[in-house]
Amino acid sequence: MPRFFPLRRAARSGATGPHLSGAEASASGMAASEAAGASPRSDRLLLLLGVLLPVCISTLGLMQLWDLRRDAWSRVEMSAQNLLLVVSRDIQRQVDIYDRVLAQVAGHASRHQTDGLPSAELLFSSAAAITHLGSMTLLDASGQVMASSDPAQPLNQDMARRDFFLRHLLEPDLGLYISQPMPDRAHPGEFLLALSRRVTTPEGRFGGVVVGTLRLSFLRSLLAELHIGPGSTINLFSSTGVLLYREPMGSGIPGIDLSQAPTVRRMMSSPTGQFTGTAALDGVERLYTYTHLGDRPLILNVAMATRLVEGNWQGRALGIGGMVLLLCLAMLGLAARLRRELRLRRLAEAEALAEGARFRALSETDGLTGLANRRHLDRLLSLEWERAERMRQPLALVMLDLDHFKAFNDSQGHPAGDAVLRSLAGCIRTAMRQDNDLAARYGGEEFAVLMPDTDLDGATRTAERIRIALRRLDLPHPGVPGGRVSVSLGVAAMHPQPGSSPATLVQAADAALYHAKKTGRDQVSAAA
Repeated sequence: MPRFFPLRRAARSGATGPHLSGAEASASGMAASEAAGASPRSDRLLLLLGVLLPVCISTLGLMQLWDLRRDAWSRVEMSAQNLLLVVSRDIQRQVDIYDRVLAQVAGHASRHQTDGLPSAELLFSSAAAITHLGSMTLLDASGQVMASSDPAQPLNQDMARRDFFLRHLLEPDLGLYISQPMPDRAHPGEFLLALSRRVTTPEGRFGGVVVGTLRLSFLRSLLAELHIGPGSTINLFSSTGVLLYREPMGSGIPGIDLSQAPTVRRMMSSPTGQFTGTAALDGVERLYTYTHLGDRPLILNVAMATRLVEGNWQGRALGIGGMVLLLCLAMLGLAARLRRELRLRRLAEAEALAEGARFRALSETDGLTGLANRRHLDRLLSLEWERAERMRQPLALVMLDLDHFKAFNDSQGHPAGDAVLRSLAGCIRTAMRQDNDLAARYGGEEFAVLMPDTDLDGATRTAERIRIALRRLDLPHPGVPGGRVSVSLGVAAMHPQPGSSPATLVQAADAALYHAKKTGRDQVSAAA
């Protein structure tokens, strides 16, 4: 004996099912299938070849173009990696040489803390052979200049507030420190880098700083003879994202902080790599190949403009693509002409089948509401029952009936009753899944909604939406409690079993509808 549960609020489950079209669409689709089945197999084969051949040729052409593009990118990537390797070795070697000189001077200063420093010529003799070297200065523990390779450098000058002095004072394990670029006062338009090391006393205490300047012109002499193509650049950054040098000169000001630029942040996050990005300075898209220079706080990258990469293969791509396009157009033209001939030959047959389909659609459509009729519902209910049994999916049915509809017709007249039926049909269309469910006029003022792949909860929520949608229309119904048109709905859902009948589902939904009517109307009852 079914149990019934009056329900007021719900929402539909997310289950989906096969598309159930309307009666006219169903009949038209069957007519089209019959027309297709009448086509000779040889004609269908010719049409298939007319489409497949251009597709195959286009696919082969695209594969060749893709290979050309991939080869062009591979060559540029390899070239950038080789160039980066050569330049990084030269820069790192130059920095290593200068760092060794700083370490030697710091060692001399540490050993002579007690017996006095040697002369400046002897102290800085190891730096004399280094090209692009500026001055070298030794500071004591208080930041005062003790000695300098530049005779014009005044002794006892206070440099305790300089960033390199403070960094070494506060960070004993800092090692080599490279400052931001500074203008070279002796050579306008040139820039210097300050490289410094800590001086440690024999007792392990802070004994001062040895600092020297390195002209960035050494990078220009190193990179000037390299031809990297228009729009491409070579950049040297500090590990904190400050631009130290950019080749070609003039395309970036040394000292600018680019640590927040996406490309620079990506290079700061890993020791080496290659990626495509857009430069923050000029907005040009480039292929970035970068590396960190050993344990030095330096990042070097070679940025190749992507338009150069694309230009290497676009000429050949245009030629190959044009030939493939012409060939495909010729084949498509032949296929189109063949299709036209086939259509003309079958025009009469198609018109006859379409006329038959229209008559069949009319025979399965309710003329008043535009929904499917009882005949259409019975046919699709049997089909969906078999499919649900085979796929082991639930099948739901909603039966609904207007409350006191005979009294409405008697008091308001049949035209008004027909208008109410059409309004209810609109509410059903709004609540159901258009591509999955089937709504039908079951008879008189009774309707049904067939819902494949839907459980009881999902069907109940749909039924509740129909009830609420009709109530919101606020249609007057004089002579009944409440004074408004309402509907009662019964819901049932089953997993069809072998040997069972669709009538079982109809009987359960109808019994649920009867229960909704009996217990007060204007509600949804579900059969469990």
